[in-house]
Amino acid sequence: MEQKNSNTRILLVDDNPKNLQILISYLKNHHYQISIATNGSDALEQVAVVRPHLILLDIMMPGMDGFEVCVSLKSNPETESIPVIFITAMAENEHKLKGFELGGVDYITKPFHKLEVMARIETQLTMIRQKEDLLALNSELLTSNKMLEEANDSKEKLLTVIGHDLRGPIGNINNLLHLIRDNQLDASDRDDLLDETIKSVQNAYFMLENLLFWAKSQRDEIEFYSEEIDLAAHIDDTIEPLIPLAADKDIIITTNIDSNVAVLGDSNMLTIVIRNLISNAIKFTPRGGNIAIRSSVVNPETVRIEVKDTGVGLTADQIAGLYKPGLHKSERGTQNEKGTGVGLSLCSEFLEHHGSVLNIESVPGKGSEFSFSLKLFLHHQ
Repeated sequence: MEQKNSNTRILLVDDNPKNLQILISYLKNHHYQISIATNGSDALEQVAVVRPHLILLDIMMPGMDGFEVCVSLKSNPETESIPVIFITAMAENEHKLKGFELGGVDYITKPFHKLEVMARIETQLTMIRQKEDLLALNSELLTSNKMLEEANDSKEKLLTVIGHDLRGPIGNINNLLHLIRDNQLDASDRDDLLDETIKSVQNAYFMLENLLFWAKSQRDEIEFYSEEIDLAAHIDDTIEPLIPLAADKDIIITTNIDSNVAVLGDSNMLTIVIRNLISNAIKFTPRGGNIAIRSSVVNPETVRIEVKDTGVGLTADQIAGLYKPGLHKSERGTQNEKGTGVGLSLCSEFLEHHGSVLNIESVPGKGSEFSFSLKLFLHHQ
């Protein structure tokens, strides 16, 4: 009882101290927060300060009577919902009727009977609690509905990506393999088609892997495994399959990574981060551009990794949109390359696991720089 009532505020309004004393004696063992007022003006001032859950209001008071107090309460949007129980004499039936008309929820008759007083008070407080529970439940349902709508929206976008953006690369692979199988090509053309097939397979694989990682992240199925990682070797291994894609656009990739740097992180997650940043840079850099990857030790515990390109750049609004979670609309690259729209979301999420954030600086038409920090692996850890 104490825990349930300890935050419940009740205002008692009566000009008769004896009546107040009786009501307080009834309520004192129920651990309510009790406030008192001895006239109408004082009652309105108390309501503004205390904001009670329930008001017991005497009708017959000098100056401003209980009816006038109730009218004032019900005309104020901030107090109109506070339930009012009127206190009236047994014979004042016309007062009871008028009290209900003005918005009162119940009445207590004088002289007081403890069981009646407590039953009427508890009835109103129970209704208040039920209303609060319903409001909380309604809020939870609205949140759940919103989450469900977002999940359905993401599912539809995911199916669109799978059915549309992956369809092209896989269809291209199918056509290339048929040309190779027909054996109507010389050795040079055959090798060129095999190279094209390999690149299409890699592109489709990267897109599919992004989607699978994103789907897992939505179900909280990705676990973080921290280990020592040779930064230079890891970056070299990650960008190696991307070099042919850059070469197709005459894009030069340069790296300047300290060969003696080891970081603490999840190898799979960092692969996804670096690969997405490099593949995005290739995608949005015009033919003949440059992409530079470099690292710099910021302090004895931190290294900063930067991926800078000479691509089309981003506006401030586009950058803000990239930080929003979920599936984004995939923009076509400078040579109509496709994507999934989840790459940078994965980068941001996976860097969070590393205690880092993805920083983006860009100038439209000039290029972009994506950077993040990682913890250095310290051998005494």
